Amino acid sequence: MRRLAVVIPSLGGGGAERSVSLLLPQWMKSCRVRLFLLENRVGWPLPPELEVTPLSPPLSGMTAHLLRAPLHAVRLRRSLAEFRPDGVIAHMEQANILAQWAAPPGVPVVLTERITPDRQYAGRGLLGKVITALARRAYPRAWRVACISEGVARATVAHYRVPPEKTVVVYNPIDAESLLREAQTSLDEPPPGRFFFTASRIVWRHKGHDALLRAFRRVGENHPDVFLVIAGDGPDRAKTEALAVELGIADRVRFVGWQKHVAPWLGRATAFVSASRFEGFQNTLPEAMACGCPVVATDCESGPAEILENGVCGWLAPVDDALAVAEGMERILVDGELRERYRAAGFERVKAFRPDRVAKNYLDALFLSASRGQ
Repeated sequence: MRRLAVVIPSLGGGGAERSVSLLLPQWMKSCRVRLFLLENRVGWPLPPELEVTPLSPPLSGMTAHLLRAPLHAVRLRRSLAEFRPDGVIAHMEQANILAQWAAPPGVPVVLTERITPDRQYAGRGLLGKVITALARRAYPRAWRVACISEGVARATVAHYRVPPEKTVVVYNPIDAESLLREAQTSLDEPPPGRFFFTASRIVWRHKGHDALLRAFRRVGENHPDVFLVIAGDGPDRAKTEALAVELGIADRVRFVGWQKHVAPWLGRATAFVSASRFEGFQNTLPEAMACGCPVVATDCESGPAEILENGVCGWLAPVDDALAVAEGMERILVDGELRERYRAAGFERVKAFRPDRVAKNYLDALFLSASRGQ
């Protein structure tokens, strides 16, 4: 049985971490898997028989990670040498860089890129420059760079100077069956009557909550009984609450904080709405589709158009076009035939994101192409 090493900064809350938690049981069906955590933080369920090697105790933020990076590098190299993997799959920049450096000679390494790096690190000062410089050394040396969308692949080639033939697109896994079951469970608090739902970290430059509130205000002009529920937290939450007051819609906007399980909300919402300015993949779109929830999303440079098949499975609006987002929200409110068409197309589309399929795509990129010398 092949030995597979999986490296990630932690398994706390987050889209990348959730994806890995879904893939690990699939990989364990055909490989002996060991999970290497840069910090010992676990927030998603893991198979009890999984081998886990933490490299340090829980850390308090990126600065602590950077300070401990040399120690992580040494411990990871030593641990990988002891495990003797046949292949390595790493996730997220810090783990990607360290895994490529620490992997034993001749062992194929697949790095996973989940963001559009040129947008993610724009304006991040020294941190962005350091990560970019290190990634430009590590990524081109990897066996493959698995990108979670076509848009991420293009950005990775351009920003990290990865040869195009080394990139492969592997979408994030979505456990549609579990989500649909969760969608039918009860909520801890009663939802409003008809409502739109969004869930993400509240960061305006990335997720566009300011544009979303302006779109919702337009919808409310014709539908004053409809609510907007915002799940998540982040540095711009206070600004978002203040903007809701300024726009006169605070009584119809509910902030419910970070929700580990969003499916019960998605199962009851009129639609899931996103006004993102950039994305890598955006897990919440196929999660909504799996729950039978229609989607309105902005056509940012990566993710939504691929997931929604250019508007077949949901409404796409230009970025920062509050009028177009509002139009999609209102159309879904009033057009039952459109809602059902989006639901049916969404159920079909999420089959492409089944965890077993995604796990096989990773293993093919790692072992099949390596055995053929491609």
